[in-house]
Amino acid sequence: MFRSKGGGSQHRTGFTATYILLMVAVILVCLLLVPSPAAAQNLHLDPTPTPNPDSVPLPDFPQNMRSLYNLRTTVYHHWMLTSVAEQKVSCNIYMAVIGEPADSEVLGYCGFSVYLLWQQGVCKQSLDREEPCTGLTLHYIGPIEDQLKISIKLPGALAYAKLSNCSPWGTCSQHPQMIFGGYEPLANHQINRVTIKFEDGQEFICNGRECSLDMPFTNADGMQVTYYVSSTYGDNSLQETFQVRNINLADGTFLFQLIDSPWDNQIPIAAAQWEFFPSLDIDKIEWLRDISSPDELQTAHDFALLAGVLILRGDVSAANCSDGGLLPNMAASACGLEAARADVSRIQNKFNQQILDAAIKARVPAKLLKGIIGQESQFWNGWVIKGEYGYGMMTDEGADLLLTYDIRTFLDLCIPVFGERNCAWGYTNLAEYPRAYLRGLALQDLRTDKEFELIAKTLAAAAGQAGQIVRNVTGEEPGDVLNYKELWQISAALYHGGGGCVGTAIDDAWQAESSLSWGVISEYLIGDCQLVATYPYLVTRYAVSTP
Repeated sequence: MFRSKGGGSQHRTGFTATYILLMVAVILVCLLLVPSPAAAQNLHLDPTPTPNPDSVPLPDFPQNMRSLYNLRTTVYHHWMLTSVAEQKVSCNIYMAVIGEPADSEVLGYCGFSVYLLWQQGVCKQSLDREEPCTGLTLHYIGPIEDQLKISIKLPGALAYAKLSNCSPWGTCSQHPQMIFGGYEPLANHQINRVTIKFEDGQEFICNGRECSLDMPFTNADGMQVTYYVSSTYGDNSLQETFQVRNINLADGTFLFQLIDSPWDNQIPIAAAQWEFFPSLDIDKIEWLRDISSPDELQTAHDFALLAGVLILRGDVSAANCSDGGLLPNMAASACGLEAARADVSRIQNKFNQQILDAAIKARVPAKLLKGIIGQESQFWNGWVIKGEYGYGMMTDEGADLLLTYDIRTFLDLCIPVFGERNCAWGYTNLAEYPRAYLRGLALQDLRTDKEFELIAKTLAAAAGQAGQIVRNVTGEEPGDVLNYKELWQISAALYHGGGGCVGTAIDDAWQAESSLSWGVISEYLIGDCQLVATYPYLVTRYAVSTP
């Protein structure tokens, strides 16, 4: 895996320590005293109660959706401080409790100068006092009733969508149905209407808590679905959206696919990251074809470097070759390749099941993953190359890519070591030491049964980086400027060359050409980065069954 480089103190005067402490008390007291919204045929009403929210993928309660205002009557006790000498009211004090004002109330209501006089002593004026007060005088005026308007925030209603008879990505033998409904968190209110709108103008409304909908057909681009629920409280939930593609295929089955939905972790990583549907003929590209059996990963490539290692180790005999089966660079000659053919075939197909399992788990094309491994190491993990390790020639920069774009992997590694609070800001906001430590943890999966998963997750992270770079450079969505084949070529190049090389080339190509493809982008790779130009083509060559 080749990687590019680059990626006064204040001085206080005129105040005594006591004065400073008192002013701080004034501020605190002031802060404490500040007081603190018709069903069509393909609708199926379901009279059953709202399902247990634990069984439905509910989002967090929307913030500030509802406010309940309550008027509360309260009594304040009015006290007054007067200065006989100055013939004026020094201040008014209002207390929520019975009893004379304390030092803190005087300081908070009256200020520092009056507080200093208060500290010198105060005269308490009363009806039975024989002589009038001559200094600072405290008077009790009496109780005052007031009403406080208190705002209480309440959680709003939630809309949800559920799968009924099909998975979120693939073909379905029945007409796909989805269930739309809502959850009302307030005990005295219920969901009384569900509204579903489609981008082509279709709208379905049903009364009740939940309804089932036969999903309308779409074109190859799919369309947006917007849905929300209404409550007897008198408001609606937040609107939720997702993209759907539903096509009736010639064999009578249905191509049903969802994007931007609660099931994004169950669909191909490309669709989740790039947010558009692949072309209907995507399976014509062999290295992007969905497969379900390790037999479909069977290949028969002449890996000359692998054959050379086997001959050098004595695992294969090339005694019948005049050149010893080796070229000067220690790769196998034509004769050596023929001598090692059976072993080379066995080794390159030895891990097909593990590669398929890793690809399914990471939701990347299995054939492309095998092509990456074939190009990087020729299925031999014993190469001694500084900074590159294992079957995928993983690097420190590759681990950096993984932890930046794979949030789940980052949190799984970070939280046990650095805690939730430190990890909450994300990998890129950590200091260099914890980032380096986490990269080391990620690379510990090399030479274990999780190594192929590590490579697959890094390829998935590269797909995420590809989409983000395209958005940043063009200001467009990936599907508006590139197709799946081109985006996966860019992803493979990012896995190998890193964002420094590939990102710069994408930027330069877009500024010069206003269009993108790997053929165009590769023309703008400069210096050592030119080594990346042929990489996607080599990978896809090794990804297919035969050269």
